[in-house]
Amino acid sequence: MLIDHAGAVLLYTRHTGASLYWVMRSLGRIAFPLYALLLTEGFGYTKNRGKYLKRLIVFAFISQIPYSLALCANNYNITEAVSSAAFNGSETFILAAVLSFVLFLIFFRERKYLPTVCITAIAFLPTGFSLVVNGITLWQSGLNVIYTLAASLTVLWIIEIWLEDGLPGKKQIAASVIGLALSGSVLLHSDYGIWGLVLIIALYLFRSHRGIMCLAMAIWCVCKYLPTAGSGLFLTAGALVAVILTALYSGRQGKKSRLFYLVYPLHLLIYALIGLFVL
Repeated sequence: MLIDHAGAVLLYTRHTGASLYWVMRSLGRIAFPLYALLLTEGFGYTKNRGKYLKRLIVFAFISQIPYSLALCANNYNITEAVSSAAFNGSETFILAAVLSFVLFLIFFRERKYLPTVCITAIAFLPTGFSLVVNGITLWQSGLNVIYTLAASLTVLWIIEIWLEDGLPGKKQIAASVIGLALSGSVLLHSDYGIWGLVLIIALYLFRSHRGIMCLAMAIWCVCKYLPTAGSGLFLTAGALVAVILTALYSGRQGKKSRLFYLVYPLHLLIYALIGLFVL
């Protein structure tokens, strides 16, 4: 991830040769399949899915400004110091706002679920929103990868509820439908989007069969990257390294760490500041 974003930000701003750029971007393709694997493993191990989801959503929200600063190409080619705020996907925003309000009403009297509902609604509302100040994009409508992980975790949670608990009550059915709709609105705008959800669901369904899980990941890597014009073979080769690492995974839970949540926004912010004000 660090190598990938260094290539995307630092080499882009310096306009260096394409070879090193694509090598770094190819190595970066290892990251998301491993994130997907860790998410499904974390989903299985965690004792509190609500707390796990809230943590992802909070850091997705925190990471969006560094993500936009670092990876919005317009920030490195400012032609006019304009300022604006817009809802590029206004219909998606309205849908998210309405669904969040309905979800809030459903759980208004249930203190156990209300904090998760409120945090989810606040974090998912910026879908399709963009903010530009003096020509620099602070918030773009494209959402960072932690949004993808949070939305996918929501979908996994709903799938598990329906598979294990059978047909839930009316309130749970309504919450499930709204949760899927909100997750869909996020995935339409987030990094990896629906592709990310497909991989995460596949790893979740085959988590007890390592060989099939690795095969599913390999197929995903080929379908996702090989059609990319010019660099498809490079990107596919990089992504397939994640399959090898997954095959070597022991299946045992390692030491718990929140380092990833801090590293993600911090390294993007550092790269953005270097790209904007140093190079």
